[in-house]
Amino acid sequence: MIVKVLSTALVVAMLMLFAQVYLNKTVNDEVDLCNFEVDTLEYRVDSIKSELFVLETQLNRYQIAVEMLEDENHQAASEFNKRLSMTE
Repeated sequence: MIVKVLSTALVVAMLMLFAQVYLNKTVNDEVDLCNFEVDTLEYRVDSIKSELFVLETQLNRYQIAVEMLEDENHQAASEFNKRLSMTE
């Protein structure tokens, strides 16, 4: 009787250990996946920041060009602004 109880307890303990190992592996896999997703999102954010920097630089150049045109030729500057707004 004692042997049967001990063997049953051993089987239950082994099943619990297996379940814990499986759950730990599953949790670790989920953590790895989340870390990968975070890295991917950080890369995308950095890419968007780079694109924004380029666009801001282009906008600054267009604004300088418009100011130069306004100084030299107000009609040409108005035409440039009109055409530029059509591309937005």
